[in-house]
Amino acid sequence: MKKSQLPHKVCPVCGFSFNWRKKWASQWEQIVYCSERCRRNKRSKVLNVDG
Repeated sequence: MKKSQLPHKVCPVCGFSFNWRKKWASQWEQIVYCSERCRRNKRSKVLNVDG
């Protein structure tokens, strides 16, 4: 399968589009953030956007 055919998602914190990875195969549906840094900063970013 070509990389362009892999599923992708957009990180809600930074807006980065990231592709499926083999290590995420069993949990792809639960993956929301592109990185650990975005996962940790999810609240501060959401608060800045809303208020």
